Order: sequence, then C-alpha cells, then structure tokens
Amino acid sequence: FAVLAKLFKIQIMDAEYYRNKAHKQHESKVLLSAYRGNIYDRNGLLIASSVARYSFAIDPTLLKSKEDIDSIATAISETSNIDKQSIIDKIKLHKGSFLWLIRNAPDNTSNRLLKYSGKRGFIVREVPGRNYSFADAASQIVGCTDVDNKGLTGIELSLDKVLKGKDG
Repeated sequence: FAVLAKLFKIQIMDAEYYRNKAHKQHESKVLLSAYRGNIYDRNGLLIASSVARYSFAIDPTLLKSKEDIDSIATAISETSNIDKQSIIDKIKLHKGSFLWLIRNAPDNTSNRLLKYSGKRGFIVREVPGRNYSFADAASQIVGCTDVDNKGLTGIELSLDKVLKGKDG
C-alpha cells in the first residue's frame, strides 16, 4: 500500500513538478549572436564586415576521466600557444558547467580544433567576428570591437546601436 501511495503522489499529485524539472534538463535556449553591419567608405568600398569565427569551451561536468581532460588540453595546446598544464589547472579549478578556453580563435587554430567538435564535453560555438579590409589604415577612425562584438572606439562605437543588430 505504501508503494502504491508513493507512486500516486509522484505520478498524479506531483506530476507537473517533475514534468517541469525534466523539461529544464532536456531543453535550453541558445542565444544566436547577431552579426554587425558592414561599414563602407563614401565610394561604396567595404571597410569592415562581419565574418564567422569560432570560440571553444568545455563543460567540465561531462569530462568524466583524467584522459578526457588530458586529450582536450593536448588538442588546445597543440593548436594554440597556451600551455597544456595551465589548461588542465584551469579545468580542475573551475566549478561551473561552462568554461571558455579560446574565444574568437584565429582561422588556422579554428580549422585544427574543429575536428575535435564531436568530443564529449568539448563545445564549439560559431560567433561573429570583425574583418577590417584595410587592416591598420584609418583604424583610429573605423575603430574596433571587443570579444563580445561591441563597439569600443571610432565608428564602431559611435554607431554601435545601428551596427550591432539583434540577437536571436
């Protein structure tokens, strides 16, 4: 009788609570960052544009063994100039379920790390980055953006509301 009473309580009385709990565990919203608008000169020549870049993170709660941590740290250290031991220490000290390892990685690093995207606990995010067609030419006027794609200086800052777009 006690088992039947407990089943009735869980399946009938508390059903909504457990349904919501399961929903939160299986579904989540992922923010899609908006690409910034292009900047052109008075002749219509492209000065600044948005390009796809990749950022790499991990979920330490999914890394069950020392080998998982070691293989991800090895992959990151081989493709970038970050020390393997410092990556391992950073992972071990982190308490949360999301940790950025590399943000807005250069193309050569991204291309080599994308092959690890199927690895358990390794997270790859496509993020918008900026490409400046003339590099340093007029850079003080055009300005620049930060890691989160927000205008910091110059036109990028003064027209940030127009250029930033809306996240989805």
